[in-house]
Amino acid sequence: MDAAPDRDDSLVGTDIHVQATYRLTEALVASEARMKRRIDLLKEIVFETDKDGNFVFLNQAWGRALGYTPTESCLKRPLQDFVLPDDWPQLQRVLAGEKLDPKTGQSRLRLRRADHSIAWMEIIASQMTNGGMVGTLSDVTVIKQSEDELRKLSLVASFTDNYVIIADRNGLTEWVNQAFVRRTGYTLDDMRGKKPGRVLQGPGTRREVADQISASLRDGKPVAGELLNYTRQGEGYWVRFYISPVLDEAGQVERFVSVQTDSTEQHRAQDEIEAARDRAEFLAAQAQAANQAKSEFLAVMSHEIRTPMNAVLGFASLLEQTPLNAEQREFLSTISRSGQSLLEIINEILDFSKIESGKFQIDLQPTDLVRCVTDAVNLCQPSREKPVALRLRLDSTVPRSAITDSGRLRQVLVNIVGNAVKFTSQGFIEVRVGYLPAVRRITFEIEDTGIGISPQNLGRIFAPFSQADTSTTRKYGGTGLGLAISQRIVEALGGKILARSEPGKGSVFYFEINAGESPAQATAAAPSVTFSRDEASQAARNLRVLVVEDNDINMLLAIRMLAQLGIKADQAIDGRACLRACERATYDLVFMDLRMPNMDGLEATRQLRQMGRSDPKLAQLYICALTANVMPSDREACVGAGMNAVLGKPVRTEDLLQELERAAQLKPFRV
Repeated sequence: MDAAPDRDDSLVGTDIHVQATYRLTEALVASEARMKRRIDLLKEIVFETDKDGNFVFLNQAWGRALGYTPTESCLKRPLQDFVLPDDWPQLQRVLAGEKLDPKTGQSRLRLRRADHSIAWMEIIASQMTNGGMVGTLSDVTVIKQSEDELRKLSLVASFTDNYVIIADRNGLTEWVNQAFVRRTGYTLDDMRGKKPGRVLQGPGTRREVADQISASLRDGKPVAGELLNYTRQGEGYWVRFYISPVLDEAGQVERFVSVQTDSTEQHRAQDEIEAARDRAEFLAAQAQAANQAKSEFLAVMSHEIRTPMNAVLGFASLLEQTPLNAEQREFLSTISRSGQSLLEIINEILDFSKIESGKFQIDLQPTDLVRCVTDAVNLCQPSREKPVALRLRLDSTVPRSAITDSGRLRQVLVNIVGNAVKFTSQGFIEVRVGYLPAVRRITFEIEDTGIGISPQNLGRIFAPFSQADTSTTRKYGGTGLGLAISQRIVEALGGKILARSEPGKGSVFYFEINAGESPAQATAAAPSVTFSRDEASQAARNLRVLVVEDNDINMLLAIRMLAQLGIKADQAIDGRACLRACERATYDLVFMDLRMPNMDGLEATRQLRQMGRSDPKLAQLYICALTANVMPSDREACVGAGMNAVLGKPVRTEDLLQELERAAQLKPFRV
């Protein structure tokens, strides 16, 4: 068998080389394909040009970004074909290899998309050794639009006096307007990249508000409020702020815009208002304390003055019942008139104090109107030496009865008619009383021929402590309170008071009051009397009476006044003595002083009422306060303790008789 011929070694070597070359080429192609796939997946456009500037490579991002498909259709065309002509000079600088600063926007080009819309591209390129160029194009259209919006917003914000801060999605400052810079002293460079709160907030900033802002910004929610910030110099200033998130097309927070209004002046004004209010409250408290002190002083002074006045007027009244010669009777009359004048001054001051403190009270009751008016006018009769006629004219339509406060009405009439008598030296004084049935109002007109009042003084005659002419105070006397009190009384009775006058020709005072119910109703509403006045007086003289009084003079006066009425009364010097006396004997009526040592009249009354629950002889005991304490609070205290009535000192014999009659009839007394 023939042997096989030997193989040519050169052919074997050639085959191996071919195979290696093939495999290397295959590997390079595969590597290029992998690289191309990877480049196609990039968001940025990757391009390569030849030395003439024509594209020789474009990745698929070109088609995705600009809409030119297939991408290969754009090969062999220069980049300049796709760039807007206005940007060609900038493109040439890039192609010439000039390094452009992306912060200035010089490396941005506008490319026209396949649909003719504009895309903003950030270009980065470098020259190759063959004269061509390789580079990338990044789509910054959205960024450019945001920047344009921010620029427009900044332009608008630059012309507002409000402080504007624009921050990115992380709350870092991007821009502030000039108003902010002027107010805070912080420039944009100072603020850029920093959170506003870290720069502006300080020790006086309320942490809960700052935390609320942070929480809202984290949640992408708008937030509003007021905050204390600080300038670069450390000066505090208040702002009302509104922070709103700006969302992108996907609904995600892109940035925040804070608009702030300076509220420092409003805060300062509010602080001043609060300080003024605190000051006013302090002054009001002081005024209230002063008013309380004044009221207490007046109460004490009234008590201290009324106590001796009770003796002066009381014993003068008793003395009038004794035989006197003409000179003695004249002296006694002078004492009585002077004492009564002093009492009127005290009453006027107390009344005005009640008005000022809001404790002035009106007690509307069925009233014998004719008797009330007649008594008041008779009290003001001029002396016989004065050539003045005092006349009362009652219209036939005036009802006999009305619902009013007879005591206060009498006080007004005595004041005005008394003034007319005081200031009229000759001529007449006429009191005219009428009735307006349609509105059920009583009218009063007091005309005199006295000295009159000048026009400039007429407007202030109703002011407290005022008289038309200060010289009249020296000549005629008086406190200047009478008309002021009369005005308040008339207003409280539902009316008004007016005056007209002319110097040397006299004055006319006019006022109206409500008449209350119709006359028939008023008469029907009057309380019935169990028995006649004579019968009541006789019954009163059979009462057993106890007088409780610590002042020896006032005790003597009360005992003598009661004796004049035919009553022999027992005595007790204080509340404890009163209780012992009531345990030993049976009394129908107790006249009780209030301020006494050991036990005062109020406590004694409370204990008597407590004892009356188990002791029949004390159950119907009639207790009447006999006191120099005549303030409204004193009367309320008396009623609260269980007293039936209150008599203020100085006390008249008629007042004692009236209470005796009421006690005899066992009729409750309304204080």
